[in-house]
Amino acid sequence: MNRQIKVILATFLVTAIAVSSLVIYQNSLLSPEEPIGSWQRPIGHFATALTSANGKVLTTDAQYNVNCYDAKTGRSIWNGSGLGLGALIQSELVVSEGIVCGAKRHGAVGCLDEATGQFKWIQYGTAVRFHELTRL
Repeated sequence: MNRQIKVILATFLVTAIAVSSLVIYQNSLLSPEEPIGSWQRPIGHFATALTSANGKVLTTDAQYNVNCYDAKTGRSIWNGSGLGLGALIQSELVVSEGIVCGAKRHGAVGCLDEATGQFKWIQYGTAVRFHELTRL
């Protein structure tokens, strides 16, 4: 590579780095502050569900209790332990029309009130085992 090409490439690289640095500085892309709405909550091992809706984050913890947090601050809104569903939620959570639904063991589905975490209803079904599906 001749000297003239090396000078042109070096000039281009220095210009690109300078422009990139200026853009990063002007847009505060390297701000040391925490982003607004950034938070963490320990939910333990084997948590089975996480969903968000209406400014809330809903999750289960290691004991399968349903917990509701403010999506912006991480503040606990309610905990669904000890209710009709309590420690038996073992599926993804679904939020619709003000209720939070999840499935229990052995084919039961239940719902909690989205605003309060209070038990709403439960419907028991029959569990279907895998080997029974192969006979259908």
